[in-house]
Amino acid sequence: MRRKTLALLLAVAVHIPAFAATVTYTYTGAAQSFVVPAGVTSVTIEAWGAQGGINTAGITNNLGGYATGALPVTPGSTLYVYVGGQPVGVAGGFNGGGAGDTGGAGGGGASDVRQGGSALADRVLVAAGGGGGGFWSGLDVVGGVGGGLTGGDGYRAPDYATNPGGRGATQTAGGADGTCISFNVTALAGSLGQGGTPLGQNCGCQGYGGGGGLYGGAGSGNCRGGGGGSSSVSLVTGGSTQAGARAGNGEVRITYDVAAAPVAVPTLNQWALLMIGVVLAGISVLRLRRQRRGGGR
Repeated sequence: MRRKTLALLLAVAVHIPAFAATVTYTYTGAAQSFVVPAGVTSVTIEAWGAQGGINTAGITNNLGGYATGALPVTPGSTLYVYVGGQPVGVAGGFNGGGAGDTGGAGGGGASDVRQGGSALADRVLVAAGGGGGGFWSGLDVVGGVGGGLTGGDGYRAPDYATNPGGRGATQTAGGADGTCISFNVTALAGSLGQGGTPLGQNCGCQGYGGGGGLYGGAGSGNCRGGGGGSSSVSLVTGGSTQAGARAGNGEVRITYDVAAAPVAVPTLNQWALLMIGVVLAGISVLRLRRQRRGGGR
């Protein structure tokens, strides 16, 4: 009994398992930041690019892409977070959406996380934006979805083969081949981090911008949708992407494990242990005396 009592008194801590904490970033139209907490050496990132702009309510054919993966980090360092915006009208969406032209719609902005700086070259994960889309003369103008590793192609109904618009971006280049009556297709191509635009190219009919991304999708005139941007997970661990996963503005979530501090149990100093020893010794002496008295009878 004495040994069990002493063991309980000497217990010093109770272990509590770690738990996950998530920080969610929504669209603000400006760069945001995440400072890595003490003790954290890895985070999991989820990002959704913005849907492309639309000129008619209810259009959902040009959704933004999704990307996720784990990233090694250093406590106290800063990650820079950019959340893509779905544009209103012909303006391009925040973070790389290409502008549209009269009557059309701009491309959606990409969502990304940057490490070591805030330049495009510092991006470690990118979720692409969708190309601009809408409706014209009873026909759907389809903006390409944000990738995926490759963005979707834009077109006007019934299909790309009949009425091609802006091409989706890839892992190595912006989308190309946007349609324009002036045939100045080079100006419509997407580029690193930026969707292409038909703005000012005299393309005719409505103009639609390309979505932002690792590379941006191509813009297009002639009432044909812009291409979607490409997503990127090449610099994270266990990365994956999904095309056409987000309506409206983009979003970024950063999740990390929080190691809960042990709950301390008061420890006993030497004097307290000495007093316990004296008490236990006294109890033993009393018990011995009682045994001797009982034996003497």
